[in-house]
Amino acid sequence: MKNIKIITFFIIVSLGLQLAIFLFLDWKADQLLNPHYRIDKEYIINESLTEAENYSLSYNNKFLACVLHNNLKIIDLINNRVFNLANNESSLIGYRWLPDRNGLIYFTQSVTNNLKVLNLFSLDFESENQIKPKLDRIISLDIDKILEIEISTYTNNLYILSTNSSNETELIKIDIMKNYNKFNGPGEIITKIKVSNKFGILFLESFEKDQRKTITMLNGSKRTLISDDPNIVLLECSDNLLYTGKLDEGYLTEIYLYKVDNTNKQIDYKNRLLIWQGKIPYKDIKSTSCIDGNLLLKNFNFLYIIEPNGNSKKMKSNNKIVPASTGLMYLELIEDELKTRYYWRSILISSSSRDKN
Repeated sequence: MKNIKIITFFIIVSLGLQLAIFLFLDWKADQLLNPHYRIDKEYIINESLTEAENYSLSYNNKFLACVLHNNLKIIDLINNRVFNLANNESSLIGYRWLPDRNGLIYFTQSVTNNLKVLNLFSLDFESENQIKPKLDRIISLDIDKILEIEISTYTNNLYILSTNSSNETELIKIDIMKNYNKFNGPGEIITKIKVSNKFGILFLESFEKDQRKTITMLNGSKRTLISDDPNIVLLECSDNLLYTGKLDEGYLTEIYLYKVDNTNKQIDYKNRLLIWQGKIPYKDIKSTSCIDGNLLLKNFNFLYIIEPNGNSKKMKSNNKIVPASTGLMYLELIEDELKTRYYWRSILISSSSRDKN
């Protein structure tokens, strides 16, 4: 009997030791393979960003950008370095990460001989070990404010939705290799734009000259009407998915999904799918499309995750939320006067999860 107890004791100790070693090795492997994206782990940026705004992440979450006092700041989250792009002689009026690589473009505006000049800069983090802005274009344009920037790297086109000094909206297409063109129709007021990076298809939300509201698709020079319902809004698009929503008294109550045909690059607008119903305040809402097809909607302190199959999840934070286009997680920022803390938060949705609110 005594021998049996001794053998049982050693078996239990051996199994416990093996389990401890396995868990330790698994933890170390995870730290080595993915040390910078630990969910719910605190990370520190040794700089205060309390007054920064317009945060966004690069396509693979390695870099975080924001605007602070007319300067563009780039934070290397892997090496914990902060780069400051000062604009002492010009005004920073907009920036945008490239959708498929670690690079971004940004615009500054200066005045030369009483003429407004738009300066287009690019930054490439894939091949450079330091920040070296490249001046790509200088364009004489009457731009008062940039509302949106959309980029298609497949077609080398970028689109700017802006207002001029007369407070008129203008849609400008800039071919990185060539010239620029304006796409507004006579009397048309464009309120929102989204572009498919892969196909270069542009989606527009606008008001026609007769005040009729439309959602249209611009493929080359051909425009296709998707909706003329005044309650339908343009939300987001990915390579082959388009999301629109329905408004009711200031709330987003339904979300629709369209699919772009990979062959002819067209949308069968009559076969839209209703994938979500609920109630989300629409004012000041910001959207992000993820590579997994998910739609992220950020409003005040809430982040809503909508899957193409209709599953959804709502998350709340009293801190700043920065959605990630990779899906799966988002960045939560906690700022103070000396430093900035941040956490990666998971947004995984279980197969049974379906939040209607």
